[in-house]
Amino acid sequence: MSRDAGQATAPIPEKARYWRDGCLPGLELLSATFVTHRFKPHVHDTYAIGVCLSGAEGFAHQGRRHVLTPGSVVTINPGEAHTGEAAVPEGWVYRMFYPHPDLVRGMLDLGDGPPPCFSAPLAHDAQAARDVARLHAALSALPLDLARAGLFCEVFGNLFARHAKARPHGEEGERRAAKGVERARERMEADLAGEMRLDDLAALAGLSPWHFLRSFRQRFGLTPHAWLVQRRAALAAEHMRCGMPPAQAALEAGFADQSHLARHFKRVYGVTPGTYARGNFVQAGDAAAV
Repeated sequence: MSRDAGQATAPIPEKARYWRDGCLPGLELLSATFVTHRFKPHVHDTYAIGVCLSGAEGFAHQGRRHVLTPGSVVTINPGEAHTGEAAVPEGWVYRMFYPHPDLVRGMLDLGDGPPPCFSAPLAHDAQAARDVARLHAALSALPLDLARAGLFCEVFGNLFARHAKARPHGEEGERRAAKGVERARERMEADLAGEMRLDDLAALAGLSPWHFLRSFRQRFGLTPHAWLVQRRAALAAEHMRCGMPPAQAALEAGFADQSHLARHFKRVYGVTPGTYARGNFVQAGDAAAV
């Protein structure tokens, strides 16, 4: 926008979108740009967790004033009164999550115990801020339930682990978890092309979704979704070695189509499915698969 003398700067339009995520009951989301809007003192029966993408938001919380800027995460517990307003003339652009305590309690495998409590309303954690922003964008784009729920549990599990107090799992619980994730892995291996839901796999393992994800990654080095994608790529490779065309191999291995397979296949094998199927494992511009 021009700032020449005599030319007025166009006002920044305010906009907001509020929605519920159908795959994650108990979660509401907000995407907004505010300039003049002011939130009066109010409370939520959910957590209020979010990030500022640009500008800055000032808010009062328990008698103190804070400023949310890019690189930090707002972490307000249920029932804690707070306000909200622009801290700079251009306002603020932010993305918010409002997870119900029951969703968080189940994610952290806390049973009937009290939900975790953030120790401060603002976490200066650049990595967490990037993860939360990435998650917010992904929840409106990822079509696969396992990927969406898995990313949610990973990002929020890490956030609560670093900035809130929750009951830890003992050694016996971890041994039980190891056996549980092995059962889930065997189930996935038995039907690589089938639809896999996080809740179903966690139930098979006898764990909460978050505990299942954490234990699976600890044991196998990958999230369940990443593990499944790699095994599907291997299954597609096996089909192509037997002469199956890439498009058919993609469908047989559980991918939506050949382009979906190609996006993941090259990351694992270093070549496209077409090159692999032709038996030519050296492709210009590609490193050999290792």
